[in-house]
Amino acid sequence: MPPQAAPDSPSGNFLTRSFTNLRVRNKILTAVLLVAVVVTAACVLAVMRMADMDRRMTEVRTTNVRNLALLSEMRGAQSLLNHYAAASISAGGDATAQAAIGKNRAAAMEILGVALASYQAQAKSAAETATLATFSAGWEQYSTAMASIAAGKEADIDFETVVSGMDANLAVLSEEAAATATQAAQAAHDRYTSARREVLATLGVGLLIGIGCALAAARSITRRLDSVAEAMEAVAAGDLTRTVPATGKDEIGAMARSVNKATHSVRDTVSALADGAATLAQSSKALSQVNAQTVAGSQAVSERAESANTSAEEVSFNLQTVATGADEMALAIQEIAQSASASAGVTMEAVSVVAETTETVSKLGASSQKIGDVVKAITSIAEQTNLLALNATIEAARAGESGKGFAVVAGEVKELAQETAKATEDISQRVQAIQADTDSAVAAITRIGEVIARIDQFQTTIASAVEEQTATTSEMNRNVATAASGAARIAENIGYVSTAAGQSRTAVASGQQAAAELATLADDLNNLVGRFQYR
Repeated sequence: MPPQAAPDSPSGNFLTRSFTNLRVRNKILTAVLLVAVVVTAACVLAVMRMADMDRRMTEVRTTNVRNLALLSEMRGAQSLLNHYAAASISAGGDATAQAAIGKNRAAAMEILGVALASYQAQAKSAAETATLATFSAGWEQYSTAMASIAAGKEADIDFETVVSGMDANLAVLSEEAAATATQAAQAAHDRYTSARREVLATLGVGLLIGIGCALAAARSITRRLDSVAEAMEAVAAGDLTRTVPATGKDEIGAMARSVNKATHSVRDTVSALADGAATLAQSSKALSQVNAQTVAGSQAVSERAESANTSAEEVSFNLQTVATGADEMALAIQEIAQSASASAGVTMEAVSVVAETTETVSKLGASSQKIGDVVKAITSIAEQTNLLALNATIEAARAGESGKGFAVVAGEVKELAQETAKATEDISQRVQAIQADTDSAVAAITRIGEVIARIDQFQTTIASAVEEQTATTSEMNRNVATAASGAARIAENIGYVSTAAGQSRTAVASGQQAAAELATLADDLNNLVGRFQYR
């Protein structure tokens, strides 16, 4: 019983079956597509993280760095105010110096006020808000005191305490801004580190997935190709019982099924060849029957040969009688031949005379044809003459005495009369020629009569010879009849002999050829089938 083919679909989960059923191109594209998807995801993640880092750096730039710049302006303005306060004390009652110092103090106060307002607008933490409130209170006291002094009034504050508090508040704000900037930078760095880890992890996972898919595709392809190769090697070695696991619906699965079909076909062919060996035995029996027929045919040939010998003796005797009659017939035939030869000469002469007669008659016919043409011409001339005569009569009636037209018509009539005379003369000549030809024909016919008379004489002689031949022919006919009867029997027996001999030769030749072919075929089949394992 031939082995069963493997199932068309592999065992395993749905994903494994689906992946196995994919075509080879789709397997490769799937692995490449997965890698591309992972790389794309990593790129998208990297872009998103970079956008987040850019946002944070923008925030650091627009908030922390700006706060530090505002604090720097505030500290610079505070230093200028402290400097102008000391300069005002040193100037004493110098009005010019006090005016210049007051102008510079006002500019510094404006700078500090603008910076303070900007800082307060973007303050976020509660600590910054509280510190800014304390600084603003000191700044209000300071501004009020400076306004009183500018108005010539006495300031009721402790400048040293207020300025020291403001300096302390600026120092605290600077520390808080620096700390906030440091935290923002650290957060950006941490975000960069996290994004790098995420991108690298995504790329790593993608590469692992891509490599896994590639290895799975390669394993799915190479493993089944190895199975096909092993099966083909087994078939090449003569093992037709091997089959290829036809798993999957891809190209390799189709190739495996095709290999199984081809192997099955070859196995059936080899099995049929093995069955053919059994047929050789039957052919051997047929050869035995042919040999038996050959022996029977040979025996029939012998029997028919004996009968043929007896008939041959009878034919020999009758043929002697026929030979004697044939001699007598030969003499008569010789006389007949001579007469026939003479008759042939006479006949040839008669043929020649007949040819001359035919030629003469042909000339006579041609002359008669020409006479007809002349007669036609005469007829035409006569018609024209009648017409001209009519015209002359008409003209004469019309002309009366003048007669000019009649003269013309008369001239034409004269010319026609001349042509008529010529035609008549031509007719006379043609008639004479016909008469001469007729005389020749008569002479030829006379000669034909003489030849015919001579032929009659020869025919008489031939008739006498034929009478003499009649008796001889009768005797020969009887002998020939006897010989024919024997010859018929001989022919029949010889036919049997020939048929039997032909059958014998054909049968022997066929038997020899069949035996040789069967022997060769048996050896070839045994050698060929022995190379395969099909059961």
